[in-house]
Amino acid sequence: MASIKFSANMPSVGADASHVQKKQRSQEGKFPAKLVESLRELYSQGSVFEGEGTAEVMDGLIKISARCRDKRGISNLMHNPGHVLVMVFVSLYEGKESLEGIHSHVKEQEAWFHEYLPLVFGIPSVKTISMVLSNSNADEVLDRMAAFVREKTTSQFEMLN
Repeated sequence: MASIKFSANMPSVGADASHVQKKQRSQEGKFPAKLVESLRELYSQGSVFEGEGTAEVMDGLIKISARCRDKRGISNLMHNPGHVLVMVFVSLYEGKESLEGIHSHVKEQEAWFHEYLPLVFGIPSVKTISMVLSNSNADEVLDRMAAFVREKTTSQFEMLN
């Protein structure tokens, strides 16, 4: 694990340690192992982002993403933080675990994302993705999204049997 590099814009020693860890993780593109493993397991059962149920799943993710509490300054709000988290979630689900991988995936799938999200300002940059991850309740929202997709996957599996 890389050590934290302190700079003028880093919190002081007395700052909340979880915020420092979250900020470092978002800059490095590291996500909770439990979330990544859970999404790999779900993906192995078949993608929920293909076929007839895609619109319903995306609608559910967008509703969950509305719970995103963004702490970025008003000048940094070109991209809806909830929509950024939807893009991050879908990319993680598809196996992309680095910020660059997520950005590349979203860029490659821009037309697909545009079907479900208003991409008025285009695709968010790696820096914007990192800022949303470090300045919001991203972990909580991504966990809720994973639970929602798990529920959808389970109900689809049950309907097939």
